[in-house]
Amino acid sequence: IHCVCVCVYLCHGVFQNQHAHSGTNEPFMILTLPIPDKKKNKDLTLEDCLENLLGDDDTLNESNSWHCEHCDKDVLAKRSTSIWYLPDTIVMCLKRFRGGGKKDDMKDDDKDDDAPYSKKITTSIEYPIQGLDMSRFWRCDCCTKEKRCERVRCANAERKTTTSSPILDLCAVIEHKGKSVEFGHYTSSVICGDAWYQCNDDRIRRLKAIE
Repeated sequence: IHCVCVCVYLCHGVFQNQHAHSGTNEPFMILTLPIPDKKKNKDLTLEDCLENLLGDDDTLNESNSWHCEHCDKDVLAKRSTSIWYLPDTIVMCLKRFRGGGKKDDMKDDDKDDDAPYSKKITTSIEYPIQGLDMSRFWRCDCCTKEKRCERVRCANAERKTTTSSPILDLCAVIEHKGKSVEFGHYTSSVICGDAWYQCNDDRIRRLKAIE
């Protein structure tokens, strides 16, 4: 991405999609995280959502086998997605909406007979305020907070003016109140100094703790 704006500089990352003997890089500005099915007697965490996107290798089956140019045949290859270039600031979006919603879930003023309806996934997701360790999802596992990687293949070693670390702290949360993507209200909670504030349109209030 050839752009000098601050958003790209801070939030631009790169996926690496690995298939057998080859891999491709794909830029991202937002990590869109699917919410996995809730496990019995276990609360879901942000790490569970990250693993759902960037977790263990997935082995292809016969219906979606991959043609290997080195072997010149279709193989049941393993594929995986990891973060190759870790930005200083990661924007994560939980996929809380999916198709299949009912009109009964909407207010009369928001109903449209010709419009598709979404359903909100209300599963609670726990996330750390400080110390989210992204190193397990970082392709170059020799990079740590204390030691920078010197290998040419590690994109993070090429960043001369950054303090990029796999350990991240929460700085803001955007919340949606409503039953579907078609209607609702958004608020945000942001940290300023050591205090958290809720921003609700033109109203800002200090929070005793993040809610």
